[in-house]
Amino acid sequence: MRYTSKAKRFALICGGSVLLIFGLDFFVTDNDTRGLQGKRDNKPESATDLAVVVDLEEVLDVVPMAGKKPIMHTFFEPVAKGCCGMSKLGHQKLVKAWEASWQARGWETRILTKKDAENHPDFDLLQDKLRKVGVGGYNQRCYWRWLAMVTVGGGWMSDYDVFPLGLDSEVGLEIEEDDTFKSFYHNVPCLLHASAKEYDRIIHLMIDMLPKKRGKNEVISDMFSFLHIDQWRGRSGMIWSGDVSPQIIYKTNEE
Repeated sequence: MRYTSKAKRFALICGGSVLLIFGLDFFVTDNDTRGLQGKRDNKPESATDLAVVVDLEEVLDVVPMAGKKPIMHTFFEPVAKGCCGMSKLGHQKLVKAWEASWQARGWETRILTKKDAENHPDFDLLQDKLRKVGVGGYNQRCYWRWLAMVTVGGGWMSDYDVFPLGLDSEVGLEIEEDDTFKSFYHNVPCLLHASAKEYDRIIHLMIDMLPKKRGKNEVISDMFSFLHIDQWRGRSGMIWSGDVSPQIIYKTNEE
C-alpha cells in the first residue's frame, strides 16, 4: 500500500511519567535532528537521560502551514484520582504536550470527551455491557472514544501519548483520502484512521464480542476486543501496519 511505505515509523508512543513532565519536546528521528547535536548513548534511557527540556518550535523548525489541515483527535475524560500511575494533573500536562506536538507538524487537534460519546445512540447499550462485566473507569473511556469518533464524523484518532515523527499534515491528508479502517500499530488502537461508518462497524463488532460474564483473571479492554476481531473473525476489512515506534528515538544536545 502506498501509505505504508511513505509513512513508515511516523509516530512515537511515549509512555511513562517522566514524559508527562517534559512534554516530549525533544524527540525527533535520527535523520531529522533539525540542528540537535550529539550521539545516541548505548546505555538504557533513564529519567536523568530524558530530562532535557527544549522549545518545541525550535526543535521542529515549525513553519506555519496554509490551506487545509487534517485533524487529529484524541479522547480525554479525566479519572478523578488519576490512573495508570499518573495523576490527573500529569494526564492534563501530557494532553497539552500532545496538542503542541501535532500542531507543530501542521495539524489541527481536537480533544473528544464523554459528551461526544454520549451523542451516539448506543452509548447506554455499551455502558450496560461494560458494567455487567466489571469494566472500570479507565477502560470504559477507551471504549467510549470509538463512539465519540463516530459522532464527530470519523477521521484520525490517536492516544495522547502518541507524538508525530514523519506524520506531518501533508502525509496525513494523503492517507485520509482512503476511508478504509487503518490501524497503524497492529491491534493496539493508538493511531487510527477511518470513516465514521467504519468506526461504527468496528465498535459494534467489539460490543457484540464482549463476554456475558467475566472470566477469572480476564482483562477486558478495547485493545483486547480489537485483537479478538482479528482472532475470531479475521481482519474484517481492516488494514493493520506497524508504522508506530514503541521506542524513544532521540538525540540530545550536549552543549
